[in-house]
Amino acid sequence: MTFVRFAARVEINVAALSGLGAVGNYNQVAVAKVIYDGSAYEVPVLTGNALKHWHAVYAAEEYLQMGGKCINALCKMGVGLRGYTHDSNWAQWKVAANECEAILDFCNDLHGFLIAEGGRSTKRDSLVKVSFATPVLEGKNLEATSKFAVQHNRVVAEKVRQEVGEQAMMLFKQEYASGLYGLYVRLDLDKVLQPMFDPCEVKHIGCSAEFDVKKEASLRKRAAVSALLKLLLGAGSKQARALPIADVKEVLVAASKAPLPNLVHPAYPDYCEKSLDVLNTYKSMTGSDVIVLYYGGGPCARGEVKRVGTLKELFDELLKVVDGGGTS
Repeated sequence: MTFVRFAARVEINVAALSGLGAVGNYNQVAVAKVIYDGSAYEVPVLTGNALKHWHAVYAAEEYLQMGGKCINALCKMGVGLRGYTHDSNWAQWKVAANECEAILDFCNDLHGFLIAEGGRSTKRDSLVKVSFATPVLEGKNLEATSKFAVQHNRVVAEKVRQEVGEQAMMLFKQEYASGLYGLYVRLDLDKVLQPMFDPCEVKHIGCSAEFDVKKEASLRKRAAVSALLKLLLGAGSKQARALPIADVKEVLVAASKAPLPNLVHPAYPDYCEKSLDVLNTYKSMTGSDVIVLYYGGGPCARGEVKRVGTLKELFDELLKVVDGGGTS
């Protein structure tokens, strides 16, 4: 089963979220307007772009840990520059000649690219799509969710301070936010190692002596799913100063061999009930099998949902499903 819909609620505290910009020595977090009960609220958010970046970083980590070989230097280093061949390195860049050559690299394959060089255009849509993470749309949570600034200072060696002056110890302020957040990730993994637009064939070009398309595709799917756990507990724009204080409250996952509609974003108070309604409607129209897993203490306790008690159980079941098995 290669279509996965992943909705989660995470309580985060003192997180830098997505950076908006800096005014002098004041670093802001991104904000957006959301609607609740007919009123607009300006709230701190994590952008889908930031979350997508961190998914690529964590997925590459998982892929390498699992023994993956077809990955270029940019992907290994977490640099979001796509479209280069799997063997690109810092000394010599080589733009991929076509989509099949590009997707030998893990990040190009999973997160897409656009090549616009030499009068030609080659692209690939991302197989991973990520929503904004926004505060859960409930009155108390919206009132409690806030952004605030914390003052920091840069500490330097005494010799540097003497040469540069007091500005070497310049104070700066960074904005942070706390609250219960909902995020949503869509994984369409049916196209792993398959070209979308170029009429070409994926061939082994030196990235792994044991290269097998079927086995490699399975490895990549597992890495993409495994990265979701790290995304839940580690996403943020400035992790060095503010690795999020996070607690996973709920996770709702749907998986199928057939393309699935999106779930209702977990920012909505009744996301679970409405998501199950969407899935049941889809199943009645198509006859497709859909496996639904739920972790947490919320209201998702209906008969068609398999409730799990731990995150380990949830991810064990999800990986089993993605590998082609099923829930027990």
